[in-house]
Amino acid sequence: MENEEAEDFFNPELFINQEYVLETFKFGELEQRLFCAKSAVTDFDLTGQIVWPASQILSWLLIAKADAFVKGSTVLEVGAGCGLVGLVSAQLGAGEVVLTDGSEIVVKLLDKTIAALPGDSDCAITSALLPWGSREHVEALFERLPEAHPNIIVGADVFQTTFGRPSLLLGTVKRVLRRSFQNRKPRYAGEYAFYGSVGMRKGTDEELIRKCAEEEAFQIFEVDLPSFLPPDLPREAFSQLEIRVFRFTLSCEVLEGSS
Repeated sequence: MENEEAEDFFNPELFINQEYVLETFKFGELEQRLFCAKSAVTDFDLTGQIVWPASQILSWLLIAKADAFVKGSTVLEVGAGCGLVGLVSAQLGAGEVVLTDGSEIVVKLLDKTIAALPGDSDCAITSALLPWGSREHVEALFERLPEAHPNIIVGADVFQTTFGRPSLLLGTVKRVLRRSFQNRKPRYAGEYAFYGSVGMRKGTDEELIRKCAEEEAFQIFEVDLPSFLPPDLPREAFSQLEIRVFRFTLSCEVLEGSS
């Protein structure tokens, strides 16, 4: 009986660090402020409480290619964590940004940052819970945000083995892009693509990423870092890890659901 009463009063959030600080991340003249933790807990679904180097690398890509695929797009960030990449895209002219994560605690962190943003932005920024791996989660996302039609999806450090097989993520990305492509009226003439970055830690399996991409009918291309990183930016400014960036696209036939 005493054990049952103890369980009734047990709150696991008491052991989770939710003390956040407002940090500023600089990309040349662009600055982005957000809330984050100074250190993350070991639980794999709470690594989003801090900003990882792969997020900064992916942000530089969006800055370099803003005119090509960010401006006017609806951008959805998967595994957003602190939301750096999505928030940067809002500053670059995205029409709408949706920040998603699979952890309710991390979504609350995103809400904290959104509430602190200046109110003069033309870009609508929202947050949503989006675990990977099931059609139901994607349906719930569109039920909550029926007017959102993401055509660009971004994700930083989203291919770690602790998150499960990459097909969970890529299957979710595919469902979101197909649903957006089919529902958006009139059809958006711009790019439909997923840009993902990853720190090549021990256990990161590029061959498996490529295999899962093929299974989901994605074409995958690696984006060369020197093609978008500032030449005077010291590599050590981010991480000792090798960081890779990939672009995933689907054919019109797959987006239309005919293959």
